Amino acid sequence: MDAIVTYIQPYSLVASRLSPLFIGMSMTPIARFPATVRLLLLLIFTIAITQITTQQWEALPKSTWVYEILGEFGLGVLMALGFQIVFAAMQIMGRVLDMQIGFAAAGVIDPISRNNDPLLGTILSLFVTLLILVSNTHHHILGVIVEIFSFVPPGSWNGEFYFANIMGYLSSQLVFAFLLFGPVMMALWMLDLFNGIIAKTMPQMNVYFVMLPLKIGVGIFLMSVAMQYVKPLISQILQSLVEWFRFGWVL
Repeated sequence: MDAIVTYIQPYSLVASRLSPLFIGMSMTPIARFPATVRLLLLLIFTIAITQITTQQWEALPKSTWVYEILGEFGLGVLMALGFQIVFAAMQIMGRVLDMQIGFAAAGVIDPISRNNDPLLGTILSLFVTLLILVSNTHHHILGVIVEIFSFVPPGSWNGEFYFANIMGYLSSQLVFAFLLFGPVMMALWMLDLFNGIIAKTMPQMNVYFVMLPLKIGVGIFLMSVAMQYVKPLISQILQSLVEWFRFGWVL
């Protein structure tokens, strides 16, 4: 019985750390995969990483095994937080642009969470996902995850992290997301100011519905222009995501 417990322990700890990455994230594209696929990916990565990083495993006392599983799960939540913050920032900026352009009445129904996601926020999230795959950033992230298991072996994390680093990462991602489409937001604000002047001078005209097609056209045109200059910012976002998985919230 003790031999079975010793054999299961490293797999359970590795699975506890990886489970938030494959199961717990709600805003990332991984959440759009079927539950069966996510569980299969979790099983494959658990077996592979356990075989790589825990070849000389020393059995833990049964009294501390459960506490170590909870600690590994907390560590996995912190790791998954990096993905969540990036895509949450994109969703926030997308919702703001939706309200400014006039897409607030429209939305995308997420069949997984059953939420009404913002149209432009969904497009931006898928765009960032495409860039992660095209630039092979997902390979770097997987390599860094394996490095993390070598840097902090399963069952050895003492629960230490720096809250200031987490808040700094959150603010940086919000700033990056604002810089991506800040000029578009300012131009649309100027257009709203122009609409307000027209509404005051011609109150008999329904300015909102008359100017809505113009706002949509101007907004889409400005976004297409802004996309030509977002490459450096996207590179910084992807680099900060990789650094987060290098224990950016600890070191």
